[in-house]
Amino acid sequence: MQKQEEQSLTGKEKVAAKASAHVTTNSTFIFITVTVFTFIITINNELLKQDKFLAIQLSLAMLLFIYATFSRSKLISDYTGFLDGFGAYIFALAFVLFMNSLGILMAQLISKQIGILFISIYMLMILVYGVVGNIARLKNNRKIRITKEITSLLLAFFLGLLHILNYY
Repeated sequence: MQKQEEQSLTGKEKVAAKASAHVTTNSTFIFITVTVFTFIITINNELLKQDKFLAIQLSLAMLLFIYATFSRSKLISDYTGFLDGFGAYIFALAFVLFMNSLGILMAQLISKQIGILFISIYMLMILVYGVVGNIARLKNNRKIRITKEITSLLLAFFLGLLHILNYY
């Protein structure tokens, strides 16, 4: 049924439907990020004062989710490949910063091992997602893309895992 609906949509309608779904996802992450930030400020604002890196990553995640939403909402009425790519990369960066923030919070509030495990599993899932996505792309005779996955892995490693391990 869904395939029939997709086939009946024009190119512009497909882009608008895809952009609308992305806006909904981005808006959800804005809400979650603001909620986590508000929770930290309410429960233990010293965490943000003590760990500036956590505060920076969480704040940037909020801001980037907002701009990813702006670029994706613009796609609903005015498609450009640049906006599509910009929105995708900004969302990926925001998501990594948010996941790093969660890992850092787990390390500080629960245990360092839990934070390390969280970030490590997240990094593993980035790899698995990239491999599965590229296998699907190869089956459809499309070019392999790994830049978002490599960027996400590097950011998770340097801004998340090494921070939890107190390397800086």
